[in-house]
Amino acid sequence: RWFHVPLLGVLSIGALLLAFILRSIFTGLGVMPEVDLEPMPLPRRAVALAIDAAPLGLAAGMALEASVTDLLTPPVWTLDVSRSLAFMAMTCGTVVFGFLEEAVGGRSLGKWLLGGRVVRRDGARAAWWRHLLRNLLKGLLMLLPVAAIPTLLNRSGEGVPEASSLTSVTRSPGPAT
Repeated sequence: RWFHVPLLGVLSIGALLLAFILRSIFTGLGVMPEVDLEPMPLPRRAVALAIDAAPLGLAAGMALEASVTDLLTPPVWTLDVSRSLAFMAMTCGTVVFGFLEEAVGGRSLGKWLLGGRVVRRDGARAAWWRHLLRNLLKGLLMLLPVAAIPTLLNRSGEGVPEASSLTSVTRSPGPAT
């Protein structure tokens, strides 16, 4: 089906605009003072995401009898949505479990293993709704990888999910420190 490609594009552009509008409003009003937090490096964050997604990808691949190629195919890379069903199932699972882990403990399994934590910009514990917003937008970026370009261009690795939810992924004590 052809209509999913422009729909994801419009949603991604909307998420980018929302992120930067919210960021400018809240930092301009002084609602969320920024403190000097040490960000978790982008390569570590990518590995943490892979650790979080791997068991869900394995489960989705086995349940849908998908090949490894199908499991790694986002819906925007193919016009055959059935080829990307396993990827979409993995993404949905990653969003749900990531939200639950972060809302309860402030970090997912991957972040815990690699020494990261999700906090508010002022360093305090983030509210559950910030984790929900962050993980929903992270799922959108997984479905539309080109929307992650602002994250790659930002020195601190802050992307649309963090800018929208006013959170930061920081280094914290854990097994990898």
